[in-house]
Amino acid sequence: MEDGLLLISVSTLTIVGIRLGVWLIPEVDIKLFRRVIHHFWFGIFFIFLSFPLSAVNHTLGVVALGVGLGLAADELVFMLHGGGRDKQYWTVPSVVGSAALLLSIASFQTSLVNFLY
Repeated sequence: MEDGLLLISVSTLTIVGIRLGVWLIPEVDIKLFRRVIHHFWFGIFFIFLSFPLSAVNHTLGVVALGVGLGLAADELVFMLHGGGRDKQYWTVPSVVGSAALLLSIASFQTSLVNFLY
């Protein structure tokens, strides 16, 4: 599979998977020192992890980058909008924002993959 297509496929599946998980298992938060850790931060971790992984195996790096971008894109607008509970996660700005960021990832997929080289 071409790297750009792999990136957008993994990002899309990540967003759909997270949204499905939040719908099926609502109001479950990961907490560290009583602070909610949003999956945005796990996305940032995977984005940074994609660079050393790409040096070992380029395809694995692209997959990690796709997961990271998907996680970050899914929750970025929600966090910028003030966060909240799962009810706010399903608001129009949150859903449309995720879709818009996914379209941005698709638009820049070649540049994003080339950045790993």
